[in-house]
Amino acid sequence: KSMQNLNEWDFLSQKIPNYSFEWYNNFMNKFDKYFIERSISYEGKTVAVTGATGSLGYYISRYVLLKGAKLIVVGRNEKKIQATISELKTEFPNNEILSLKCDLIHEI
Repeated sequence: KSMQNLNEWDFLSQKIPNYSFEWYNNFMNKFDKYFIERSISYEGKTVAVTGATGSLGYYISRYVLLKGAKLIVVGRNEKKIQATISELKTEFPNNEILSLKCDLIHEI
């Protein structure tokens, strides 16, 4: 299936199979409600996601890319960052995806 033919649950659950459909619906309803109520658009926006190389950070990265945002993948491990970017670029070839290697625990 191409990305245009997948609904959000289909493609997000492929990466994070441990989350239930109910958890996903609850999370996305709150996430969408937050942004819709504030009239925030992803088009033309840049979103930096910490921990984007795994689990929830990856999940959010795919979501904001689906909505048209430019993404900055923030992580500690350069190999994981590049692998994540490669994977995301195959699914979202028209979105700009940048990297930032950073250990926030040690930067503060």
